[in-house]
Amino acid sequence: MRCVANRNMCHGCSLEQIKQCRTKQLELEMMQLTVDNHVLAPLLEHRRIPITIQRFRSLLSCLPTLSKKARDDSIFGAARFLANGLGIKLIDKPSANVLDESLSQTQYKQLWRTATFYCKCSLDQRKTINYETRSLCLECSYLIHRNSMNIPIPFTLCPSCNMIESWECLSCQFVSIIHQNPYSSRYERFLQT
Repeated sequence: MRCVANRNMCHGCSLEQIKQCRTKQLELEMMQLTVDNHVLAPLLEHRRIPITIQRFRSLLSCLPTLSKKARDDSIFGAARFLANGLGIKLIDKPSANVLDESLSQTQYKQLWRTATFYCKCSLDQRKTINYETRSLCLECSYLIHRNSMNIPIPFTLCPSCNMIESWECLSCQFVSIIHQNPYSSRYERFLQT
């Protein structure tokens, strides 16, 4: 493999590239995830209380990539990037956050506040992207309410995915957060600084 300056890539660069590919894969799996609230609810307390990366992986074992029990550095790195994107606090060395810093308290609050917002764009202005059972607006980055697309839903189901029996569907909130705070945009900001 060739590096940017047309040199061979070092071991560290190739490992980092694998972590970034796994992170994209994990984010896609999160975008397609539809599970009951009780599966994701234990993660909510770790928005304030730090958690180990092993515990984070075990709580998200519903994702195919994290369900593997093997000790793989690229999966651990990708899990760290995913946790930082979701605003989950990790117990670890400060040097581990050099590439992808954790969210500040203000960023974290804003991200979780907007996770429940729905798109208010007009139908002719709205550009959508679909992930399995839910849609997101590319203009405002918010979830799209199914009623706004003239798809009737029962009152007891989540208005975004139409599957979870709750109006505060954690799967949809996590999808919204990943869509608004993807690793690729954070990495671009890191490269620019």
